[in-house]
Amino acid sequence: MRSILSSLSFKQFPYNHARHHWVRSMSRPLFQLESTVPFPLPASPTTITTYKHINSAFRLVFCSIPGPLCSAAIVVPTLGEGDEGLAHTLEHLVFCGSRGIPHRGYLDSLATRCLSTGTNAYTSEDHTAYTITTAGSEGMLEVLPVFLEHILYPTLRDAQFVTEVYHLDGEAKHQGVVYCEMAGRENTESDMLDLALRRLLFQNQTTYSRECGGLTKDIKLLNNDQIIDYHRRYYHIDNLTAIICGQVQPEAVFDKIASMPGLLDSMTGVPKGTAQMPVIVVPPLPGKPGDLITETVRFPSSDEEVGSIAYGWRGPPSEDIFTIVALDVLFRFLQETSASPFAQAFVERSDPFASQVDFELRGYVNTAIELVFSGVPCKTDGDNEAHAMDIDESEEDDSDYSEEDSEENSVVEDEEHAPRTDLFESGVYHGLVMNVLKDVVETKLSVPDAMCSSLERHRRKILEALEEEPHDSVAMYLVSDVVRHFLASGSTLNDTRAEGGVPVIGTRAKILSIVNELGAMPMSFWSDLARRWLIDAPMVEVKMIPDRELAEEHSRREAEEQRERVEAIGPAGLEILKAKVEAAVNENKVNLPEELVVKMPPVPDVTKAARLKGEMEILLFPNSPGGTSRPFETCQVVQTETVFVHLRLAFNTNDLPDDLRPYLVLFQELIFQTPLVLPGPKGESITMDYREVVRKSADLFVSYEAALGFGNDLWSASWLSEVFMISASAENSKWEHMIRFLCQALIFATFTEERVLTTAKNLLSEIVEVKRDGPDMLAAVSGRITMPVGSKAKNAQRNDGAISIFRQEGFLKDVVRNCKEGKVDVVLEGLGKVKECLLKAGVAKGPGFTQIAVPVANARGADALVREVAQIWDEEVQKHSALVSSKASKRENGVSTAPETQSAFPFPRKAYDAALADRTFGNAVLVPIPGVNTTFFSQIVPCDVLQPHPHPDYFAVTLLAELLTRLEGPLYTAIRGKGYAYDASVHISLWTGQLSFELYESSEPRRALLAFYSILTKLGTPVGFDDICSQFHLETARASVAYKAASSRATSGGVVVSALRAVLRGFKTLEEEEAFHQRLYAVTRDDLRRVYADYFMRFFDVDRRITVATTAPGASAQAMRESLGMVPNMDETEAINRENIDKWVIDFKETSLDELVMG
Repeated sequence: MRSILSSLSFKQFPYNHARHHWVRSMSRPLFQLESTVPFPLPASPTTITTYKHINSAFRLVFCSIPGPLCSAAIVVPTLGEGDEGLAHTLEHLVFCGSRGIPHRGYLDSLATRCLSTGTNAYTSEDHTAYTITTAGSEGMLEVLPVFLEHILYPTLRDAQFVTEVYHLDGEAKHQGVVYCEMAGRENTESDMLDLALRRLLFQNQTTYSRECGGLTKDIKLLNNDQIIDYHRRYYHIDNLTAIICGQVQPEAVFDKIASMPGLLDSMTGVPKGTAQMPVIVVPPLPGKPGDLITETVRFPSSDEEVGSIAYGWRGPPSEDIFTIVALDVLFRFLQETSASPFAQAFVERSDPFASQVDFELRGYVNTAIELVFSGVPCKTDGDNEAHAMDIDESEEDDSDYSEEDSEENSVVEDEEHAPRTDLFESGVYHGLVMNVLKDVVETKLSVPDAMCSSLERHRRKILEALEEEPHDSVAMYLVSDVVRHFLASGSTLNDTRAEGGVPVIGTRAKILSIVNELGAMPMSFWSDLARRWLIDAPMVEVKMIPDRELAEEHSRREAEEQRERVEAIGPAGLEILKAKVEAAVNENKVNLPEELVVKMPPVPDVTKAARLKGEMEILLFPNSPGGTSRPFETCQVVQTETVFVHLRLAFNTNDLPDDLRPYLVLFQELIFQTPLVLPGPKGESITMDYREVVRKSADLFVSYEAALGFGNDLWSASWLSEVFMISASAENSKWEHMIRFLCQALIFATFTEERVLTTAKNLLSEIVEVKRDGPDMLAAVSGRITMPVGSKAKNAQRNDGAISIFRQEGFLKDVVRNCKEGKVDVVLEGLGKVKECLLKAGVAKGPGFTQIAVPVANARGADALVREVAQIWDEEVQKHSALVSSKASKRENGVSTAPETQSAFPFPRKAYDAALADRTFGNAVLVPIPGVNTTFFSQIVPCDVLQPHPHPDYFAVTLLAELLTRLEGPLYTAIRGKGYAYDASVHISLWTGQLSFELYESSEPRRALLAFYSILTKLGTPVGFDDICSQFHLETARASVAYKAASSRATSGGVVVSALRAVLRGFKTLEEEEAFHQRLYAVTRDDLRRVYADYFMRFFDVDRRITVATTAPGASAQAMRESLGMVPNMDETEAINRENIDKWVIDFKETSLDELVMG
């Protein structure tokens, strides 16, 4: 439940304190209206309204947001006093029961029945936030007071500490949910970098230098009394603030809170004055202006190819919103696009110094500026051709592009593009960073209007965030104000509790007008800003170096230490530990007495929740004037409550020759980042340099993408892997410009050695980092094992293998080698053929399509929108044909000329077929990965509930998966509750037609899997089925599924995506899909029994299931292979019927990543 959040940052405004207005609910408590602040959402204005409880400092902050969702974040300021993670461990225990309702499971059962997926929380360095999101306000009103009661009055029993935080089990293994969570992440590159950077930046003082999640070496020294004391000191009603967003009436909240007598009274037994807590006093960063404090950190890794280097500066205090937003815009200029100064100097090179540059401004009471370069090549011995090869050629620069053409051109001279192996040596990288910053100040920021494009893009991205993630964005805007009030020692607003001030909540509400203010600032303002906060300020540096030996040492040490503990504790002591854990598990089980169950409120009617408008039409493109056909003939037009226009062009790849498919990843990364050869006014060709293409894309589009499939990852596809898409959104006034340039970005794309080499090397760096990550590799290996290969692969599945990292790593190395050996024409020709195949009109054996989305009541009708897209596409294709006609040859490209015969809606998909999976490695594959400390596990069976359409089992399968996976449900209790894994779930991949059981960060994969099998076996008995699938639990799961459906359309972007998924599946209208959703309420327990037998029992079918796991190498991998290969004993399982117990055995084949490589 832990995550680290940074504030979104923008300028302060004159704060409007409302006149005191007394609000009396039907009964006490009383609330005082404290302030009202106008807040401009993209589609309509709203307000941020703060009410204070009359008898305490508890505040309710409301922001009305359109749409079906209502959210609440209950914020508690919390400080890290050490690295034991007290705030994080307490966060976990809060959900286990309260003084008024001491029964575990009640809170989340109530929350789920209130149309949500349950409660959640995160812990940051200076606060803990408890969150809940519901569909509609009715459920929010029911759950909010109960949630508050759990936060203020948790039970905090010793047994809860044992299961949720830490214990030694009967085998002397370290266990506990929190312990396992942190063990799985504390030695990762990202977590180690984050902690090291903060410790340098805040001089190992204050909460910002602590590991708020807890370090395992300190967690195992904790006891429950320390957590109880921490709660007593921090969790007082005077320290709480609830931020509530959505269509929720404040008076209704007041009445509901008042209906729980004593909830907001003075806390019984808490000494007076405990609401006061220490303030944060940030120590000065030592050194004179420009000084550097540096540290090198080694991290366990499966390779030693690339590391990362990060820089940190102290930022302005959190109330200085004007400077904060100015820094945000400055860094958008410095690093956002591939044409920006940092990207040009470090990433977009023939021999990259990094694969990615990221910026973050941490919203602490005293902010922190962080700049992270990832994928930095380490010193090599020359055998790594992805990073250590000698490339003598200088970058190509044969275009008409000049410095004046872009605000973000390259700042690095050609001689600096030679390969380097000294990047981690003292002062080298820092010197390169400072050279860029100084060059920017001296040259780039001296150009008039240089910041205009970055300011305008910042404005658009603010609007996009508020439209697509309004609840999260508003909450993040407000949290920093809340934290400052409680924890800052002072502020220029005089709003801190330490100063006796009233909180100023809503300082970021005028963010858009602040961007306008910044647009009027002279260029000297920006150069002074860079000098003050970056160049002339002390800074810190952390260099992260991968270490394979350290990974192996960690694995060996854990096994040795466990053996030593077993010997020291002895058999009798181990039995005592085992008994203690079993007793704690039993005491901490979900326990809902019938009298509580019957008193739960009825599940609200989800149809009463507010909805965003959405309309959909499916139209055919008009015939082109010349009679030529297009790669797409069908268009979906969606109207919804958006301030932007959207366009998606989808090209079928079924006719793409197999030898060209591996180019697709490189191709999609180059689109929008490669030169365009455009026709000039006299028929001549004009080359637009790739940096100008990047700049124009950033200036015109709000967002844009080229990708294989729909909502997929770079190296895998879960939806539409056979379709290549380009998409963009823009402001309404730029509709025609958006269409034209989106078409041009594909049609006129030209590929060069410079861009190919740089992009290929950066992709190889990304693969190196993916191969270090347990969850990413689990997904990659699962895809590799389940996909058909060779002659088994159908058209619809051939791309999956082509884009897998197990194919791409070798392919991209070949690309780099070809560039080095003078064979770049082979690569350029391949990329050109891919483009030809996509553009070839009327030849695809599979359909393409387009999607248009516009604001409701758009001035253009749907027919006119489609005609405009068709007209502009035809114009650009005609221009391209004229441009290349003199160079065109009649060479055969292997593309069929068969006419298009299939409709895109519904899209002709191919579901997963276990009989076609690659069984080269058997049915179970175990991949050891150095640097991974826990196990990630997936077991996959076929489950197609999309065809035939509409499928009669769709909602029954969905509901049974939800019944098993829900918070405090069977899997949660049996696996997470016992510390076997941080998370366990049954997941449906609808488009691919797969049902999977998944474990995340598992310390006991054998016990977790046996628990899952026990639950499945129990479901097959009358008593077990009645327990797991009772009418109460069925209604609860139904509420969760209903919430997910409402949530998927909670924003305009959600409406657009949902509409496309609907037509791809076969729905002709949104109303037709809505009618189908009513079948959710018709699912019976008999339906659940049927799908249990038809689908879920496949997990016991050795021939139909595929099992994949990633884990630590050595003893961990050996123990997992041996333990899962044994038939369970009677005391290891609750199974009643052991007739098929041999099907519980997993015969893993340990396989290296190299063995999975595809030719």
